[in-house]
Amino acid sequence: MQSYSFTATECRMQKEESEGSPDVYTLGLADKGPDPEHYIILQQASDLDEEDAALGMDDAYFVSSFFEGDGYGVVQGYALEPGKLALHFTREHAPTLGYDTVEVRFADHVVDVEELRDFLATTIGIPAL
Repeated sequence: MQSYSFTATECRMQKEESEGSPDVYTLGLADKGPDPEHYIILQQASDLDEEDAALGMDDAYFVSSFFEGDGYGVVQGYALEPGKLALHFTREHAPTLGYDTVEVRFADHVVDVEELRDFLATTIGIPAL
């Protein structure tokens, strides 16, 4: 299988609070500012229950501008190093996506690597590989 790659000039990590609903954590990576050609969004709710697990909605939600396979449980794990993030897709989703990995290179000063590592591991809940 192949890897897809792009360079992110934007990185957003945020918590969306909603009264009466679980908080939603969002990671967005994109090129070209407000109307990106390439982007990835990962979302995870703060409170998950048995119903979420039964529906398969207890993993991070993945959506992008360049794959048709968005949904829950798409990302198996990640590898992060200065200047680059690799998201590895599950065996179930890789054939549909046509790639087993997406590599996001970071433009200078786009992201603090340790902050991103913490956000992915503890907030979004994706394991390091």
